[in-house]
Amino acid sequence: MTRTDGELQKLKKRFIAATLVLLLGLIVFLFQTDIVIIGNQLAVESGLSTANTQVEVFRSTGGEIEFIPEELETSLQYPSLSEVQAVLKIPRIGIEGRILEGKDEDTLNRGFWHYPSASPFAPNGNVVVIGHRFLKLPPHKDTFYHLDWVKEGDEITIQTEEGTIHYRVRTKQIVNVSDSYVLQQTLNSQLTLVTCHPLWTSDERLVIIADKVVEQYEE
Repeated sequence: MTRTDGELQKLKKRFIAATLVLLLGLIVFLFQTDIVIIGNQLAVESGLSTANTQVEVFRSTGGEIEFIPEELETSLQYPSLSEVQAVLKIPRIGIEGRILEGKDEDTLNRGFWHYPSASPFAPNGNVVVIGHRFLKLPPHKDTFYHLDWVKEGDEITIQTEEGTIHYRVRTKQIVNVSDSYVLQQTLNSQLTLVTCHPLWTSDERLVIIADKVVEQYEE
């Protein structure tokens, strides 16, 4: 039986629709896998968790990763950036988004994550902020999709209701997932931005390290 042009067109449309659904499913799978992988690896390597507390990579029912043991939480001594409406900005490359506090991968779905670390208001310490690269795509600004465009000397600010803290980029690095030294505390006051690398994978980490410009702190 010979199919009519109309039937062929319907089959073609169904095939295209099925292909798009499969591609979307693959992207969602990679995205959720990336969330769990980066969270588990960073938590274990920083000593905030153990391998026994990790969840499986991709779980259809979701689930939380408890990064901070309850007994350690009270000793971290950092203010909630969510309460002071903190916004991370990298003006030269158009990145701008909220910084949120949190203990599980859901934080990364809602904004840039202030990984349990130093406060940007403190006189020293390493402020670690982690973000996704493809949760949102440009022209959205609240994404680290173009974080690899950052150059040494670029300005980064954390703007809050309590004031604006200025940083100047010192270095850009590609590190192994096992290089947890980027999470360690420092005597100097610095900001460390972390995201996955290369784009669409979690094989490595792209790390931006910036020094606080103390004299440019604004109330």
